[in-house]
Amino acid sequence: MFRVLYVDDEPGPLEIGKLFLEKEGRFSVDVITSASGALSLMESATYDAIIADYQMPGMDGIEFLKHVRSSGNSIPFILFTGRGREEIVIQALNSGADFYLQKEGEPRSQFTELLSKIRKAASRWQAEKRVVDLNRVTSLLSQVNKCIVRICNSDELFKAICTVAVEHGKFKIAWIGIADRRRPANFVCLEVSPAFNRIMGTKMVIGNPVTAVFLGIKNTCPKLFEIYGGVSLTGMPARTSSRCPLRKNELPGRTPYSSGMPARKTGKVSPL
Repeated sequence: MFRVLYVDDEPGPLEIGKLFLEKEGRFSVDVITSASGALSLMESATYDAIIADYQMPGMDGIEFLKHVRSSGNSIPFILFTGRGREEIVIQALNSGADFYLQKEGEPRSQFTELLSKIRKAASRWQAEKRVVDLNRVTSLLSQVNKCIVRICNSDELFKAICTVAVEHGKFKIAWIGIADRRRPANFVCLEVSPAFNRIMGTKMVIGNPVTAVFLGIKNTCPKLFEIYGGVSLTGMPARTSSRCPLRKNELPGRTPYSSGMPARKTGKVSPL
C-alpha cells in the first residue's frame, strides 16, 4: 500500500484524483488544498509520494517542492498541473521534482499516467530506502559489538548502546531496561535524537520513565504516539564473549554471559 499526499487548491481535481487512485487498490490518498497545510500534515504523517499543483495561493508547487527538499526529504514529488510552460518544467526538474505531468486531455488517461508515475517513483524510493536502512543497521550492529567488547560495566554498556543507536542507527529514541517480574516495568530513557528532542525537549525525556515520556507524546502529538508508542519490555541481553566478564551483581537474576541465551522479552524500538 502506497500512501500519497495530493495538494491542489481546487477541490474538484482533488476528489477525482483521490477516487481514481484509491480505486486501484494500492493507494491511500490524503488531500489538502494548500502547500502550508501539506507541510503541517507531513510533520505528523509519513508518505510514499507527493502530488502537487503548480499554481496555488500563498505557496506555489515549486516553492513547496523546494521547502520539502531543503528539509532533506527525498520523497518522490510529482508536479501535476495545467501550466505547461517550458520554464516551469525546467524549474521543477531542477528543483528536485521526479516527474512533471500536465493536466490536459481526457481525465482517465491523465490519472492513468499519473498512477503509473507514482507507482514507479514510490517503488524505486522504497527500494533505495531499504538499502540505506540495511547499511545503517549493519553499521549499528558493528558499533554495538565494539561496545560489548570494550565496556565491562553494564550501566555504561547500556548507555553506550543507546547512544550509538541514536547516532549511528538514527533511531528517534533508544532505551534498554531490565525486566523485573516483581513489579511493572518503568524503564528510564537514556538518550534521544535531535528530532525526538525537538518534539518533547531534553528535560522532558532524558532521565524520565518511558511510560511518562510516551504519555507526554500522546498528549502533545497523538499521531507520533501511534508511530512511536509501540514499546514493550526489553529483556536483559545475552552476551557470549569470554572477554570482560560482568560481575554477578551487575545483572541481577542472570548468570553473566550465558551462551546463546536469548533476551527474556524483546522490546520494539521506534521504526527505522
